[in-house]
Amino acid sequence: MADGSPQEHRKGQSCPPQKGFVMSRSENAIAAVIGLLSIPVMLLNFGGAIIGGIWLTILGNWGLLVLGLSSIFISSFGISFALMPGLLLFSAPGVFAMEKGRYVIGLLAALLGNLWTDAVMTVWCVGCFVVALGYYSDGSVWPYLLWAYGMATGPWTYMAAREGVIGIMGVILFASHPSIIDITIAFCIPISVVLILQVGMAIALVKSKDTFLSPA
Repeated sequence: MADGSPQEHRKGQSCPPQKGFVMSRSENAIAAVIGLLSIPVMLLNFGGAIIGGIWLTILGNWGLLVLGLSSIFISSFGISFALMPGLLLFSAPGVFAMEKGRYVIGLLAALLGNLWTDAVMTVWCVGCFVVALGYYSDGSVWPYLLWAYGMATGPWTYMAAREGVIGIMGVILFASHPSIIDITIAFCIPISVVLILQVGMAIALVKSKDTFLSPA
């Protein structure tokens, strides 16, 4: 008897695959892979610098330990000062231009501001590894890498430096005698990916305004 409910499938007729269910499984698989890949990063974030510091203490490398601890205070002022030109010259004018409806100018200014931040980030993180490895002579390189990781990422807690720093560690571990250019490129690749994504989102935002022209 028909009661207004959806028509039932006949007996023996297979149900078509549910697309939504397949997409859900794919998303769960991607989330699982990302979760697994994030485990080493989490371990580095929570214990890398501590383990490296204890290891260097056992080795008696007090010079690098003092330098790393001092960088905590130096970076809080020095990096803020280095970022200031990008904020004043690009980021702040870009926000003002966006508020006035000048989206192209605002987008270009935001891009230049991000490039300035990435340049400062690159100099700091690469410099930390160059300085730390200057204390390395023989034995395991891991305590120096872990301590340099803490020095490099400390000031950039909420930015994208960790992926770049992990790239530097990978080059040092697997390449024979990497140069400063090598580790700089290893750092810049993931940073550039993040910057490209930011630009793409900004362009999408501008297009959503249905205009690239300033208001009349």
